Amino acid sequence: MYSIYNIDTQRRLNSDMELHFLEVPKFTKKPVKEMTRMERWLAYFSNKLDEKEMEELAMKETAIHTALDATSIFMQNEDERLAYLNREMAIMDYESDKAAWTEEGESRLARLISLLLKSGKAEEAAAASESEQLRKELYKKYGIA
Repeated sequence: MYSIYNIDTQRRLNSDMELHFLEVPKFTKKPVKEMTRMERWLAYFSNKLDEKEMEELAMKETAIHTALDATSIFMQNEDERLAYLNREMAIMDYESDKAAWTEEGESRLARLISLLLKSGKAEEAAAASESEQLRKELYKKYGIA
């Protein structure tokens, strides 16, 4: 458990707010009746319980019961579920494309810098590393696609 403190005064921001980091993959299953409140939430998020255990969990924890109800309602609404999946896929596509663009850009820059250094143009290589406009001109000049 962590809390937020003022570095200068060493005073805690407030006693109402705490940060808890839950490592869901490390959750080990045990009988629901033996779980603490935090372990019940870990069990809910871990998706390691069968239907009967999930029911028992919902009976022990009102908030988890509410979360299960909301999940059930969400899963029954096909339009909402599809919209959610489409949003998630768009985010994954964007992240994947961004990684590819970064990799491609780094590869192009590496080829340009290497070419300039081999040609004894270290100053031009340094300038190209700092100027996008100059890089574009040099990519065109040296045919680096």
